[in-house]
Amino acid sequence: MAVKAIQTIYKEHKHDFTFSLIFTEARFRDLIVATSSTYLLYFIGSFMFLEPYHMFTSFIQYLLLSPAYINVLNIYAFCNIHDISWGTKGVSAATDLGIAKSAHDNDNELELLIPITRKQINTAYNKLYDKFTEQTVHTESAISEEEKDTFYFALVRSMTVLTWMFSNFIIVALVTETGGLYELTPDDIQGTDYLPKHRTTVFLSIILWLVAFMALFRFVGAFFYLVGRLGDFFRFRQRKSRHSGFYV
Repeated sequence: MAVKAIQTIYKEHKHDFTFSLIFTEARFRDLIVATSSTYLLYFIGSFMFLEPYHMFTSFIQYLLLSPAYINVLNIYAFCNIHDISWGTKGVSAATDLGIAKSAHDNDNELELLIPITRKQINTAYNKLYDKFTEQTVHTESAISEEEKDTFYFALVRSMTVLTWMFSNFIIVALVTETGGLYELTPDDIQGTDYLPKHRTTVFLSIILWLVAFMALFRFVGAFFYLVGRLGDFFRFRQRKSRHSGFYV
């Protein structure tokens, strides 16, 4: 997305590109703020914790694998795929299918009893008819509290996943105006080549600024965590020195 945005901006301002365009072009400005705030704060945070080596040995690999983390692992974790049992979890009862009888002379041959007379055929039909028309007695088994909790959390998880899927679909449909939504635009816009550039720009601006805000939020949290650790270290040193001086 970043590369495509830069290429589009450069194509639009190929003849009048200046350094001030970085701050005046909204798309370019938002992109620079989001990417720089994320990766620059990564570097600053790694130096703050005195562990900058991974930024030089693993940062390129992280950039290459991050789309898979976001698009694949996030969906699997959100949907809780590992808990899907396909409706057979805990089912241990097996239906007896009977056994095949082999002939005495040759074990590779099977004996099949096929009705051939009218009486045998009617008898076999009546047996099957009675079996199919027999009323099955359903015994109600008491559901334990643990099973009720399991069913409830499964329903909550399923509803959450469905809500997440439909909300994403609605956002994509409204932003990109797919599925014929462009026909709901004002009458002065004709043709099917209409692209919702304004909506897309606003949506991407919100997403990019949210990325910058979340990166800043994580950095502030890491900073206060480091300050707290340093405070605990100095307090421990101070108590240790007082404790040692008491016995001296």
